[in-house]
Amino acid sequence: LPFIELSNRILKGDESLFYSFSLFMGLNTIGTLAYYCLSPFNLLYLIPFVSPSTLTAILITCKIGLCGASFCYFSKKVLRSDDLTAILFSLFYALNTFIVFQYFNVLFLDAVYILPFLISRIFVFVKTGRYHGLLFTYIYLFLTNFYMGYIVGVFSAICFLCLLLSGENRDHKHLVRLVVSYAGIVLLSAGASMFILLPAAYQILVESPKDASSFESLQLTVAELIGAFFPGQADGIRNDSPFLYCGLLTVLLVPLYFADKKIPMKKRLISGGVLCFYTVSCLFLPFYIFLHAFDKPDGYEFRFSICMIFLLISISAEWFSESKIFTDENITGAAISKPILLLTGSIVCLTHLFLSLTRKDRYPVSNLLTGIAFLIGWILLIFLIINKKKPASVHRFIKYAFFLLAIAELTYNGYTNITHLHSIVTEDDFNRWYYQEKSSRSEEHTSE
Repeated sequence: LPFIELSNRILKGDESLFYSFSLFMGLNTIGTLAYYCLSPFNLLYLIPFVSPSTLTAILITCKIGLCGASFCYFSKKVLRSDDLTAILFSLFYALNTFIVFQYFNVLFLDAVYILPFLISRIFVFVKTGRYHGLLFTYIYLFLTNFYMGYIVGVFSAICFLCLLLSGENRDHKHLVRLVVSYAGIVLLSAGASMFILLPAAYQILVESPKDASSFESLQLTVAELIGAFFPGQADGIRNDSPFLYCGLLTVLLVPLYFADKKIPMKKRLISGGVLCFYTVSCLFLPFYIFLHAFDKPDGYEFRFSICMIFLLISISAEWFSESKIFTDENITGAAISKPILLLTGSIVCLTHLFLSLTRKDRYPVSNLLTGIAFLIGWILLIFLIINKKKPASVHRFIKYAFFLLAIAELTYNGYTNITHLHSIVTEDDFNRWYYQEKSSRSEEHTSE
């Protein structure tokens, strides 16, 4: 909020655009504005006679709503999902743990709602060659937050290459033209943002003190990586495990996607390759540093996890749509491997049980039991909906039960994590930590 208040004073003409003494002992404002303040939603804070906390609640609500709407658009246009499927998986995207933990860090949310729309524009560009929507989306992404713009931009470039590889077009000249055109769009959008990016880059590279703390390895284990998919399981803004929870239904459906022979092998291999790359990046330091713009994150570790979440939900939503779970009342279990479903649920439960026994401070038994209950609920609903002897009225009831269980699970995850976050970080604690960090870094810079 202090940075947003600074930007509002600049807009009113009460503060210099280039330098301010109202923050710390004097601060170049360009980098601060570029990182914290360029979301158009920050204009809400210009509304008079409304408290900042109320305006922040409105801002967060609007951005979360846009996250759901954006993924719903992507699901309808790209995945060709039916209405109910698009809404169901939009709920998982809009209320995943990454978004829940931006409750204290709303500046990253712009990239989250832009991401599905950006991938949709890339899909349109590859299929039709229309580039205007893609160009303006990249410009908006880079301007609202250049740091998350880098993370999402890398992911979008990977998605572009994957679309080219998975397509049926064998005309090499056409593919080369697409690659050159795409590179030109990215460069043009970055160039259009240079009036902000260049001074911000100068401040970061020249004026900012170097981080002297060592960062030689990641502490994450494979068990903790799997445990991150459980609801209510995150350890605050100083997290050493990624924010990966995006619905237990998503976890159950991803293996079914890769086991489904109706989906082309090439498509499954490409999707699996991208998923493996981001999974390895959670464990392998060079990839981790690359995805964080070659820098160590200062709190909110594994910031690229939103890309993993988007990929996982997209895979699950595509399989759900292709299998016609909601639209075909006569669906049978032919498309669903019950052993894979049960094995996936068992692996997740056993992993969390292991963590609950060895790390009771971070993995409470209550989360384990609640997560198991939700997993059992999802497996039962899937088994019920593929029962060919059920009447049509029962099929409709089961569809509504999917939404009720999703809302219950997402509510539990959000309430548990926000309550936990409030218990370990109050506003005074956060401000005290923030100013101590800045002070220590300034001392290090002075000593150098």
